[in-house]
Amino acid sequence: NSFHHIPFLAMDTLAPASPGSETPSAPASMHALVVDGHFAGSVLPISHLEQAAFLDDTLMSVPFELVATNPRVLLLGETGGVNIWLALHHRASAIDVVQSDPNVIALLRHKLSHQGGDVVDRQGVDIAVGPLRHFVENTNRQYDLIQLVQLQSTAAGSSGVAGLAQNHLATVEGIGATLSRLEPEGILTVCRAMQ
Repeated sequence: NSFHHIPFLAMDTLAPASPGSETPSAPASMHALVVDGHFAGSVLPISHLEQAAFLDDTLMSVPFELVATNPRVLLLGETGGVNIWLALHHRASAIDVVQSDPNVIALLRHKLSHQGGDVVDRQGVDIAVGPLRHFVENTNRQYDLIQLVQLQSTAAGSSGVAGLAQNHLATVEGIGATLSRLEPEGILTVCRAMQ
């Protein structure tokens, strides 16, 4: 069975492209990254930047049309690398990724590196491991686009134990600190499914 899970991907992208069509085809089967029993992200089997063109059919691509060319991008809570590929596709001048779980980064760099996880080690991508809110409160960098990736995961809106977990970024103070890291024309974005 093939596994495909790209959040907010337009449905017609998953349909087979007709001969001569310019519609980008969906990616090959991918790996699901699971953290504490909850889906955390997809690891795309991409080895060349051109293969990421289909990500333009996602909701996450919209902010890239509204910000400066070659934006500085901050991805808070990125897991599988989808949003890194999207930022690379849009020729971001710098991509900072903050992930609170060092195991996620270790998986991408080692066991999943040959499956597209090596995106975390691409030129222009800087990885920081630690609490997301701590990063935004202590960095002096400014960004054109900040994406709250952690808030779009299934676990963020699930019931049960995962639904009770505290998220110090999703507070008035956390959002305020994040907004302070934006350039004057910068955009803070989060894509959420209906919960």
